[in-house]
Amino acid sequence: MSVTAAQGFRAQGIAAGIKPSGRRDLAIIVNVSTCFMHCGKALRRSDMWNTSSWPSVDERPSGAELLAAHIDEAEHVDAIATSLEEGYQATLWQPGGSS
Repeated sequence: MSVTAAQGFRAQGIAAGIKPSGRRDLAIIVNVSTCFMHCGKALRRSDMWNTSSWPSVDERPSGAELLAAHIDEAEHVDAIATSLEEGYQATLWQPGGSS
């Protein structure tokens, strides 16, 4: 994957439909080497489109809880949540999110 802010993307139509906001243009290019199809019936059977089948807001995990479970650090959810929020506040509008 590559991230670029190269000139010409808007002209090529990659960012078509995005209104100018004064921020830098950004395109994320993903090269797919393998793609697996999923049975469409599984999505239909899952009842995913039926919002009444979804868990309530109180039952849904937070982003920090999801990340903690993914990296097997469930005991550090609060520290992860704090770190995420600090990162959002400090670098939200910077390319790549770094300071």
